[in-house]
Amino acid sequence: MRDVRLICVDTDKARRLPQELEGEWKMRIKSFHLGVAILDTRDLRDVIQNRFKLDNLSDLIRTYQFAVQDSVPGVERFCFGDTEAISVEDLRRRFVEWREGRDVIGVAYSAPGDLAVLKEFKISLNEICWIDLAQAQYIPLQNATAPSLAVVMNRLRIRYAGKLHVPGNDAHFAMRVFLGMAVLDFWCEWSHWGNGLSDIPPWHELMITNHDEDDAVTTLVMTAHQDRLGIVLKTGLTTRANTRLAGKLAKERMNEDQ
Repeated sequence: MRDVRLICVDTDKARRLPQELEGEWKMRIKSFHLGVAILDTRDLRDVIQNRFKLDNLSDLIRTYQFAVQDSVPGVERFCFGDTEAISVEDLRRRFVEWREGRDVIGVAYSAPGDLAVLKEFKISLNEICWIDLAQAQYIPLQNATAPSLAVVMNRLRIRYAGKLHVPGNDAHFAMRVFLGMAVLDFWCEWSHWGNGLSDIPPWHELMITNHDEDDAVTTLVMTAHQDRLGIVLKTGLTTRANTRLAGKLAKERMNEDQ
């Protein structure tokens, strides 16, 4: 998690038409709409270590929406730019550019349907692994069944303007859910062990590895008390628990400086 590019995808409006294959008529996807949200841990590290001030920290998430082999919708509900009509060949080239020279982790909310569409069109992230947020939410949120993306966003107090069920919007907010769950999971573990970062066991590799400056996620949480809760606030976790988190982190930082 120190040096990866996170690519979140969401598919919608898959249009299926019958096609004869090997003597049988089967339903094949002819077109679909795709949302892509990209977050690079190098960008996180640069902002935190250099103390850059951004008007909106969510701008670190690059968000796109594509109408794949389809026309752009007449009513634009995509909140982060304009929908782009694109061919499958050009879309494959985009993914090659996004993954070039980087380790990639795929992210999706309820991934099987999205992965099936990408597989049918031979679109690959060359990912290390996939994180299905619908399953990952069980540990930090303790939901026995997977709720909708909107329900998880409300649980994490993530505000969202514009409609969901628009693939570009869903991909963007799913990435913010990923960040929110990461911070919440860290807070739960840190609170459980109670005596500071050094007491978090070594198997807690997703949040803490060696606790050094190169660990972007550790640095992200360690600086959460700055700038009025900084990134924790921007990811939507504006609860009293975060006030306690910020206070404890600030106290621990002071003890380390001494």
